[in-house]
Formats: sequence, structure tokens, C-alpha cells
Amino acid sequence: MRLDFWLCVLGLSLAPAQSSQEVVDPATERARAHYAAVLEELAAADVSHLSPAQLGARLALIAELSAYRERGDFTRNTDFPGARVPYFVDAEDRLCAVATLLSVSGEDALVRGVAVANNHVWVSELAGDEAFARWLAQNGLTFEEAVRIQGPANPPPEPPPPMPPPSTNAPTVPLGSPENPGRGPATGAPGSSTGGFGPTSGVPVLGPGLPGAPGTPGAPFTPLAGVERESDDWLAWWEVNKLRWLAPALRASVASDDDLTRPENEADRERRALVPRIQRELAHAQAEVRAAAAFAYARAARAAAVPELERLLADASLTVRESAILALGASDSERGVHALLSLLRTREAALPTPRARALAIVGLGLARMHGRGQGTDVMLAQLLGTLERKGDDDVLHAVLLHQTLAPSAALDARVRCATGRYREDCEHGTARPATRGRALEALRFDAGGVAVLPRLLDAAHGRVVDERRSAAGALAAFPAALDPLLTAYELEEEPLTRAHLLLAIGEAGGERARNLLEERLERGRKAERPWAALSLGLLAGAEWDGEARAALRGALAKAGKGERDAFLLALGLARDAEAHDALVRALVDGKSDRARMFAAVALGLIGSEEGLDALRAAVGSVSCSFARSGMALALALYGDPEDVDLLVRLLDAERRPESLRDLALALGLRRAPGTVPGLVALLDSDPAVATRAAALDALGLALSDDARMALPVLAEGSNPATWPEWVRALARMPL
Repeated sequence: MRLDFWLCVLGLSLAPAQSSQEVVDPATERARAHYAAVLEELAAADVSHLSPAQLGARLALIAELSAYRERGDFTRNTDFPGARVPYFVDAEDRLCAVATLLSVSGEDALVRGVAVANNHVWVSELAGDEAFARWLAQNGLTFEEAVRIQGPANPPPEPPPPMPPPSTNAPTVPLGSPENPGRGPATGAPGSSTGGFGPTSGVPVLGPGLPGAPGTPGAPFTPLAGVERESDDWLAWWEVNKLRWLAPALRASVASDDDLTRPENEADRERRALVPRIQRELAHAQAEVRAAAAFAYARAARAAAVPELERLLADASLTVRESAILALGASDSERGVHALLSLLRTREAALPTPRARALAIVGLGLARMHGRGQGTDVMLAQLLGTLERKGDDDVLHAVLLHQTLAPSAALDARVRCATGRYREDCEHGTARPATRGRALEALRFDAGGVAVLPRLLDAAHGRVVDERRSAAGALAAFPAALDPLLTAYELEEEPLTRAHLLLAIGEAGGERARNLLEERLERGRKAERPWAALSLGLLAGAEWDGEARAALRGALAKAGKGERDAFLLALGLARDAEAHDALVRALVDGKSDRARMFAAVALGLIGSEEGLDALRAAVGSVSCSFARSGMALALALYGDPEDVDLLVRLLDAERRPESLRDLALALGLRRAPGTVPGLVALLDSDPAVATRAAALDALGLALSDDARMALPVLAEGSNPATWPEWVRALARMPL
């Protein structure tokens, strides 16, 4: 039985109150919208298990919450400028929604007790409170519903900045121009390091078309010309995160064993036979080739590669030296681990690069991810004090990357301190903003589980926009976080942060998440519709949700020009086989190369064999290298050995660095029969320098037994807009 029936019988309405002529600030309106959504959820809940007494008490509390919403006299945050902070009771004795419901039930003592113990408590922290649990049971409410009801207090509106005095002599120059770099059109919210994922946001290259290519950070992305800025952001998110879905589909997992103990087989013989051929590339005249060869050699020779990699630490090129450090971690050997530990203990003057210690820590994370270096996390935790004094914030950031690659309880305490939200327990100084964001993201690996949830909620409603985005990604990993995520989305106003929250809601999954995403897909802001589609695709793919898939198919039929590409991709993420015909039509008849590419990727993710012939024809018909390399990845998803020659030819003909990287991934990760001989033949043909380096990247990946890649792990739930430049550089390496 649904409660909305009884609300109707009793004459109670959940419809928004008619607004009078008074002006209400946007934050109050968002809070009212939050409570309206909560009231709808409470009304839709199944209450057939409640006793008459519980049902009556529940109805009374819903009526009180509706009245609370209509009054709009919510708690006010007077202590934390710019943040949304829960106040059980504010400075003027206003009660929050949950405290109001407690009070009208005669639980004033409980209200006072909570306010005295922790007036800024999140309801999720009351899970073990017996009196609160008893009150919930008596009134027919669930703990999750109480969490959902809570809305943190909004800060007072910030006064507008003072206007500069007029000048009669200064020439008129447009704001935001190089001559007048002042306030101009907003490119990001206060507290945001950049505008987000868009063409000028400086995100790392993880695929074709994004800024951050070597030597050209933040370069414009020409395939997106003429597309709205806010609509662009989803594409950059995909490029950063696509290996999460493409890498597992491209390559089946293979167990990795120690070189010295696992039995000889055909793959081993092929790999060992290629070691001398790859080793020759370490002496190539071009640093780009030597850097790529370092990774390929590490994967081919493994433990035997370490002496040669250590010699590369003296190479004339900084790029080669840094690649060699990381390649030690990719060598899948204990010998490589010991070399990295030695770097951590090397005196400053003898280090091969200024960032050697930070890279060595990331290398150890790679080794731990692949099952090597057991116990090194404890050693690292013991060395941290000394290493941080010598390596500044980069060492701490590297530790957070290590924790993401190979979570360890030994590093939990340092991760917590790095967030800046455990200051009462920490002696460390304040980390850089980018490092704080990465630390928040790493909290999802904390051994304490939901114990860190309140600190993430603080960040999700905090003043710093980038930290709100990072917290959203971390919250998605907690099963109990859907209710707080829904509330954060309803109260958030910054567009890209709302997008991050939509993705987190989709990752959290469940019927209520699907309902919200379908509603946003149908009636949301235009710039949010692509995000809602992608999030719904993630949910449908993870839960095999037929209703969500049907909603996406219906939305595609009505999609506008600026959102159609995202909807095509969403159907692939949803693994919707019923979308096959629509996707083939989009691939064959699409009006843009980009749309055809996303149709191809969706078909590849679904594994629709019927689309393979159309895809082969399309790869040769597109003029845009961005779309061509994306289609090559889609083609590789099918794993047909007949396509290896085509992919090798595309690699040989390509000149765009980002597209070369995608082609290397397509060949190396899929490792279809004929791949290794084809790549060796390409190397022997003396190709262009960039092509040679990409072929080595592909060859190294093809020779690796371990299917896991570090880059999708580092990108998951992360806010790339805050990545330091050296972390962005990692994204250009075959990790």
C-alpha cells in the first residue's frame, strides 16, 4: 500500500505552495525543492508492513514536514561562509527538519542531547543511537528516510564584490581579454581550479582531441567547434574514464606468475624472443622512442630488465629517466620493487630527477597492484615523515595515488590527514588544494568504511567546488550514500558539480536513482541531459535494468543535436542489445564523424556482431582522426584477427599523438592473433618517430600477462581538473 493514498484521503497535499510576491533567495528555493522530493518519496513508499499506530504517526510527521517546507524558515549557517553545514539547532533556535519532527513527537530531550553532543551531526552518524532508532520505529520511518530528510543549512548570501571606480582615461578593453584579464565571462565556479572538463580546462590527454598533449596543454579541441561549452564537458569525462569500460572489454584477465617459476609456454617464448629486439630501441636517438621502449622492455624482460632500466636513470632526457622509474614498477618483479625502494633512500643530490621519489612511490603502487612488493606499504608509511620533508607535496600526492592503486590500512591515517578534515587528529600542515581533492577521493578505500562518510559529506557540501566534485566521486563507492547524494544534488547549483553528482547517483544505482535520472533525462536542464543519459547508462549496464534501457532508447529518438552523441554512448554503456538497429543506422547515416564514432563504440561495447561489417566500412570513410581512432578502438572490441592488418595500417598512417595512443591501446590491449608480428614488422619498416613510440607502447601491452591498467583506476571517481601537471603526464604513459 502506498502512502499517497492516505495523504489523499486525509486531504494533505505534496504540491508546492503557491508563491506570494515575496522574493525568496535561490538557496531557500533549492531547499524547498529538496523537501518536495523527499515528501514525494515518503508518499510513494510501501507502508503495508506498518501497524495502524505507526501509520498514523508517520502521516502526522509527513504533514509536519510539508508545513516545515512551506514555512521556509530553515536553519541558517552563520559560522561557515560558503558551505552547507548541518545545524540540528541554529543560533536563533531554529530546528532542522529532523529535529522539528523529533520535537513535535515530544522528543525535545533527544533534540537537546544531539545538539549538545554534536550540533553539526549528519543523521548518518546517528546509526547507533538507541533513542533515535526507537523514535524511528515508533513513527514508521526508516533510518534511510531520516538521512534523506536532513537538509544542511545554507550559508548567508555573499555580498557582491565592490564595483571599481569609473575611469575616464582608461581605454575600453573587453573583460577577460589578454589586455584585461580581470573578471570576464565565468569559466568556473568560486573555489574551482578550472572551469571543468571542457576544451580549455587543462585535463590530461587520455584519448583523442583533449587538451594537454605534450607541449600544448589546454589546446582547443577542434572536433568540438560549434558545440556548447557545458555540453562539451561530458566528452572530456569520457576520454578520461573510457578505459574503465574499454580495457576490460578489450582484454580477458590472465593471472600473472613469477618469471622464474611459471612454466614455459608459447606466449613466454614469443616474449623472450622479442627482448633483444626491444632492447635495441633503448638506444634510439629520439627520447620519445627510448621512453616508450623502457615500458615495453620492462614488460618483455621483467626482472631481467631492471639493470638496463637502472642505466636509463642516467639518460640525458628527463622524460626517459622518469619513464624508467615507472617502468621498474611495471616490470612485474620483486627486483624492480627493490630498485624503487633504493630510490626512496637515495640522497637528494644523487636522485635522477627532482620528482624521483614521488614517481618511485607511484611505481611501487603499480607493483603492488600487480601483486609484487608485499609489505612495502608498511615500509612506505614508516618512511613518509622523512620523504615528505624532502619531497614536498608531490610525495604526499604520490602516496595518495599509491593508495588508489593498492589500498592499504597502513596509509589510512596519512590519507585522512591529507584531506584537511581530520585536523584534530593530525600534526601535518595543510596540503595543496589538488592534493586535498585526491585525498578525499582516496577515502573510499579507508578500512574504516562508513566511518569516513561524515567527512565526505562535509566536503560534498563544502565551500571549495573542486572538493565537492572529488567527494561526489568518492561517495559513489559507499552503499549507504545514495540518500546523501540525492540531497547534495538537489542543493547544488554549480553545473559541473551537479554533473559529478549525477554520475555518482548512477554508480550508486537502485530504483530511486533510476527514477531521478529518468526524470532529469526527460525534464532536466539542457546541459544536464547528456550527463543524465550517461549516468543512466552506467546504472543500466551494472544492473541490467530494462526500464532504464528503454528510457534511453526513447530519449535517443527525441535527442537534440548537442546531446545525441552522449545518448548513443549511453546505450553502449547500458549494454542494450535492443538498441542495435538504431546504433547501426547512426553509424551508417550519422551526420557527423563524431556521432558515427560513438555509435561504433556503443556497438562494440554491446558486442553486436551484426554491426561489424558496417564498422569496418565506416573506419575507412571518416576524415576526422579523432573519430577514426575511436572507431579503431570499437573495432578492436570485436577481437577479430582479420582486423589486425587494418589497425596496423591505421597506426602507420596516423600522425596525431592522441589518436596514435588510441590505436596503440586498440592493438596492445586486445592482443588478437597476429598483433605482435604485425607490430614488429611496423618497427622494422622504420616508421615516423611518434609511430615508432606508439608501436612500442602497443607491443609492451600485448606482451604483458596482466590485464589490469593503472590509468582507469586512477581516473575512477576522480576530478581531473585538479590533477597536477606531473600526474597529467602519467596519463600519457602506457600504465
